[in-house]
Amino acid sequence: SSDIFDTNNNNNNDDVDILQGSTTFKHADVEWKIQPWFRPEPESSSSEKKEKKIRDKLKRVWVSSKFLRKKLMLKAAANIIRLDCFLKKRTAPKVLCPKGGQAVLEAFVVNKDKNKRSGLGGLLKLPQKAGKFGITTHRGPPCPEVIETIQDLYNIGQQNPSFPVESVGVAAIIYMYIEPEYRSHGIGELALDVISSLHAIQNCDFTILVADDDGSGKLVNWYLQNGFQLAPKLQNIMGSPDGIYGITMIRPTFASPEFYDNCQIKWW
Repeated sequence: SSDIFDTNNNNNNDDVDILQGSTTFKHADVEWKIQPWFRPEPESSSSEKKEKKIRDKLKRVWVSSKFLRKKLMLKAAANIIRLDCFLKKRTAPKVLCPKGGQAVLEAFVVNKDKNKRSGLGGLLKLPQKAGKFGITTHRGPPCPEVIETIQDLYNIGQQNPSFPVESVGVAAIIYMYIEPEYRSHGIGELALDVISSLHAIQNCDFTILVADDDGSGKLVNWYLQNGFQLAPKLQNIMGSPDGIYGITMIRPTFASPEFYDNCQIKWW
């Protein structure tokens, strides 16, 4: 659907600042978790309301238990991989993207100010969820619009004719959400770094997205400040013709060998 790529970072300066002072988080302050994107199956229609209610209740229970089983199986698989690496005296992968083509990335920070958090989590300084981000993890096939965009913006294939521009692959940011109290504190910028690295290790050369800020320009400008460029030729293939669902943008992926030394990512 056209709204699957609508990207609302909610990272503007108008949000109320709950954190003390002008805290800017770094990768050392954040723990990231990546897991598969489980989606519920579409519901079937029924002519009888009573029967439909019963079936819907049973289906919700079934879907919930089904997701739980999947998560438990995935967790077990991850532990088996780690155990195998330990027994064979190999280093476990720094990050391993789940199968399925889409994943959810979550950011957790350790609350350093107990007075800013109520409840047991604040008292014990447990990691608090700061944001949630949906991404694709498969290398998208090249298409003329992507190739033309990359040639126009980055001169790839012109400055370096030997570079196989026809084989360039892309991945997408589906959505970005940051908890209100953590906005304007660098979480969004850190998330873009992590997503870029995840796409890079998946052999994707560029990250694409649709930035929807209701025409205010704030979100688009934020992405521009963080290395993205406008990509008008991608509007149709991203399901946003004439910008009706937002502005398409693109940025090269990048991950240095030292990145995961400072960035903690728990997979599955």
